[in-house]
Amino acid sequence: MIERANDLLAGTLFALSAVITILFLRFWRRTRDPLFALFAASFALDGAVRVASHIVPGWGNDAPQIYWLRLLAYALIAAAIAQKNRMRRG
Repeated sequence: MIERANDLLAGTLFALSAVITILFLRFWRRTRDPLFALFAASFALDGAVRVASHIVPGWGNDAPQIYWLRLLAYALIAAAIAQKNRMRRG
């Protein structure tokens, strides 16, 4: 029962990541602001990691690969914010 709930939650989080990715790509296409492109890449990577953690054998939520990919996704968000702040100053 718990395993099915985990699968349902992972699928829901993937679907939400996909929707957020599409929205940020839409904003990026309208404005060409790199902030939106980097946020879209971050959420796309997050969604892919969530699917991979359930599909790839040996890639549970405690696998080191998952942590590195999630760190990369969060680093993209931090880079987007830092770049936006640099653009405002200059």
